[in-house]
Amino acid sequence: MNFFSSTETIGRSKKKEGEKLGKGVVAVIGVPFDGTSIYRSGSRFAPSAIRKAAKIFSPLTSSGKNLHELDIVDLGDLDLPQTDVKSAHEIVRNRVSEVLTRNAYPVLLGGDHSITIAVVKALAHFFKEEIGIIYLDAHLDLLEDWFMERNSHACVLRRILELEGILQENIAVIGYRSVSPQEKEFLENASIKLYSSYEIFEKGLKEFLLDLTGFLKGLKRVYVTVDVDVLDPAYAPGSGYPEPGGLTTRELLGILHAIGRKSRLQGMDIVEVCPPFDHSNITSLAAAKILLETMSYFKPIF
Repeated sequence: MNFFSSTETIGRSKKKEGEKLGKGVVAVIGVPFDGTSIYRSGSRFAPSAIRKAAKIFSPLTSSGKNLHELDIVDLGDLDLPQTDVKSAHEIVRNRVSEVLTRNAYPVLLGGDHSITIAVVKALAHFFKEEIGIIYLDAHLDLLEDWFMERNSHACVLRRILELEGILQENIAVIGYRSVSPQEKEFLENASIKLYSSYEIFEKGLKEFLLDLTGFLKGLKRVYVTVDVDVLDPAYAPGSGYPEPGGLTTRELLGILHAIGRKSRLQGMDIVEVCPPFDHSNITSLAAAKILLETMSYFKPIF
């Protein structure tokens, strides 16, 4: 039994849990797992919080897109073991693989960031071609291990880079502002595209988006992973690992709109929302807005 799951469905979607998946359907999956969280646990409660927050928003996005024109299916929450990272990740990978075989778009509500390892495993196996990863995070997540766990939320990008078909030059990290000595050493021989939050501030959003657009042109398909701590704690106080000096919500939405317009979006996740540490649902509301605005760019044809 999953004590952290929710009976809520995402936003005001016209489709409900249990309807058949099909081509071009947006498949929402709740992943109530925070088994690798060390500093702040509680992101297992986020899928429910994000769903509730999403209900207050209009189906018309800020770019004028109508979410009611999308086929959205909320598949509910996965039942996951909180103390077995490997087994939990395998359940996530299998569910995402099932969604992909139906030619549907996976949209995951985390959970801690470690779930993205499982998602990208499924994507890399299904497409058997280079897929681009847009990694929005305050941290690089390039550690070899974290507290002796190699599949930790702090090691996500390191594990992704080990997957067959994933090329460093097809990955961009946006909004980071924390680098460990180990990660700095790793980056000396890496070809990941890096945009720190300070670089974005100094360039200005308009100039940064011109650079990002050039990067996106070289990608066949794009998966977007959003760690809510990419936002400054003023805009996302309830994150699993807050780091001052981040993006504003408006800046992040501008970046996601640019990605949606300029790329072939294949899936996304929003992770590390930590409701026990949130204030007035600020973080859950931001996550819900990020989710709905980005979802609007999925194409009807897979």
